[in-house]
Parts: sequence; structure tokens; C-alpha cells
Amino acid sequence: MSSPNPNPSGRGRKPRPVSPAPGAGGGASVSAPDVVASPTLFHPDPMLNAILKSLLECRKPPEGVFASRADYLHHVMFALPSVCETTPRTELRTWMSKGYLVVGSSQDAFMYLYGVSDENGVFVNAVEGLMMGVPWATVDASGRSWRVYIVADAEVRGLLGYDREAPGLEFTVSEVGRYRVQGDLCMGVLGGGELWGNILDWLVFHQRTLLADAAARVLNDSGFSVEGSGPDVVVRFAHRPDPVAITQLIAPALSEMGVTEPSWWDTYRGKVVMRGAGDYSNCDLVVELSPEPAFGYPVLVRASCAKTEAGLVASMMQELKANLKPRDFTLRVGNHTITLENAVSGRIVYKPKVQPILWGDRVLTLGIEGTYLATPDTKAIIMHREHGTKAVKFNSEYAISFYTLRRSMAHAMQRNTIALQQHEEHPAGP
Repeated sequence: MSSPNPNPSGRGRKPRPVSPAPGAGGGASVSAPDVVASPTLFHPDPMLNAILKSLLECRKPPEGVFASRADYLHHVMFALPSVCETTPRTELRTWMSKGYLVVGSSQDAFMYLYGVSDENGVFVNAVEGLMMGVPWATVDASGRSWRVYIVADAEVRGLLGYDREAPGLEFTVSEVGRYRVQGDLCMGVLGGGELWGNILDWLVFHQRTLLADAAARVLNDSGFSVEGSGPDVVVRFAHRPDPVAITQLIAPALSEMGVTEPSWWDTYRGKVVMRGAGDYSNCDLVVELSPEPAFGYPVLVRASCAKTEAGLVASMMQELKANLKPRDFTLRVGNHTITLENAVSGRIVYKPKVQPILWGDRVLTLGIEGTYLATPDTKAIIMHREHGTKAVKFNSEYAISFYTLRRSMAHAMQRNTIALQQHEEHPAGP
């Protein structure tokens, strides 16, 4: 099967021969001088230097340098032609950091990023994004001009959507960040407070709904027709009403229910504010004319509550946490199978005991989709047919999520082409 040409039209490119590798197996582990101090172009990592030499000389590197045969074919079938099948006027660029190599040309919308995996072999990804770096030199190789930049590892990792490595077969997370944990599998780690903060937002929203429901019931019992089913209640009038008069009408009943302070309100800029009481002491109930043009003269009765873990919100949070039981989850992300032991789903369906009366029961969907709450009792077991098994533990409470590296659409197309070729070369038996 012939190697696909990244430029199917063939316009603007002069094919250059790609020589076969002189041998097989990985390169020798010889330490290289610092890139900046070197008079010639090479990478300080021996494996990545073998890749750079392959690109500069348009020669196939030893297959054993790569983490997998798929990575080797990706380099030979796509990356190498994209560099070698160019005209002399095509600008070739390479960015080098301590642990990575990125190569691209001015005629492609993406670049090829190389790094060394946990299995001590080189992986390659087609990526998109903007790379800056410090200009170091312009190098001529095989009749082509290379512009070379020196960058930090962190900038290269940013292209792929992570900023930390999780090395070894067992790793313990000790701080927040975006980790590459195995192959192309990444894990986002937030503090547990991020998840609880999101849950708290929804509990406060429910508290606002309850307070507004109390006001709506009092208005309804007083003979008013009310609109709304959430924190805002609307009462429409044919003539311009006085918000103070409405407040004086409903305040005694709300005070008797224990949700607002007795005979207390404040007026400013046409608004009347009743201070919450008891379980609603972190809330205000605002009565005002609608500032927006609308049919008739609408009066808004709006509940506003400060974000706090006190009063009713505190009891709801305690109730919610009491019902959260850690359990095991199995999920698939890319080609990785993840088993989470003793974790809690970060997407929680919760029905509070205290419910609106006029508006009916509410079920809250809280948390962050695709997130799990991990504690020191949680373990993530990650399995992959090529990378093997890895365990991830946690030294504190974190909100975690899993995703794959951020890559160009070209990456998936090229890897699918490689996978098809491999199946054609080695078809599965009946």
C-alpha cells in the first residue's frame, strides 16, 4: 500500500527521496550537548534527535525508536513526506524544548509534535495552534532552510491541552492541574471546592425559589394573579401600582411564616427590600416595578440570596452529603478503560425535602458533567492494550475528569488510515 500524500494535488512540491533506515532498534543513549550551545542542529534527547535527523536527512529512522508501530508509520507515511516533499522556497520550522520536538511547514495547517512516552519510545501527534519561542538559528539541510526556535516544555504541552506529567506505573496526585496520565489520556484535576461551589450555587438557587414561592402564595391568597415559577414573581396591573403598598400588604404574612424580618423594609430607587429571617437570613425579598417595557405595569417580587453555607442551605448540603455514597465506576475514554474505585459522581440528582408549595416539587441536577469526586480512598485503575495498567491515587479531595489530548482533525484521519493499513497487512482470523 503506497503512503498517502498530504498534498494530493501535488502542486508546489518537488518530491525528495526518503532513504531507508541504516538499521533497526533504538538509538544509543548518548547524552547530547545543550541545543543553544551547539553549532549544529540536534536535540539533546537521543530518541528525539533520531527523529530530527530523520527529518533533516529525509531518511526513515529505526522503527525501534518509536513507542508503537502506529507512531512509526505516522512518521514515515505523513510527517516525513510533509517535510521532504516540499519546494526549496517552503519555510520549514522546528521548535525544540528539553522534552519535545515540533516540526511544521508553511504549507500545512498543522504541525507534528514528538515526545517520549512512559514506555521509553517516541510518540507523534498532529497538532494545531500557535507556537512562539525564542529564534535561535536558521539551518540549511538537504537544500532546505529550517527556522529553529527554543521553547519551554510547558508551551509544547499547552498545544496538547495539559501542563503536567504523571509518570510511572503508580502516581499520586498532590495538586491541581491537567495531567497526561497514560498515552493520549489526560486527567483534569480541580480542587474539591470547585465541585462543592457549583453544588452550593444550585442549593442557593433552590432557596431563592422557596422564598419567592412563599411570596407568591401570600399574593395568591390575597386575591392576586401571579406569574412565574422561579426566583422571580410577576404581578401585572392595569394602572401604575405602588411597590410600598404591595410590600405592606404581604410583609405581615411573610413575617408570620418566619421567612422575613417583622415590619422591616427599606426603600431606595423605587425598590422595597424585605430582609430575610431564620433559614432565609442570607436573603432579601425585593419588590419593584419592572424596569423593562412590558404589557401593563408589571411588579417584580424577586428573591436574592447570598452564597453561604448557613441556614436552609446548610441543612440541604448536609442532607445531600449524607446521601452520597462512594461506589465504583467503569468508563471508556478513547482506547483507555478506567475503573474508579470509591469515587462519587460529580453529576448529582437531588430532591430536597423542603419543596415549593405553589409551584410543585423540584428535582435538582447539580455538579459538573463528566466529573468525579476523588478522595484519598479513591483509586483510578487505567488499562490500555499497548500501555498496560496504571494506578492513580489522590492525597486530598479533588474533582477529576478525563479527556484525550487536543490534536488536529488531521491526526484522527491519518491514524485511521494507518489503522486500516495495519488491518489489511495483518487481517484478523475467522
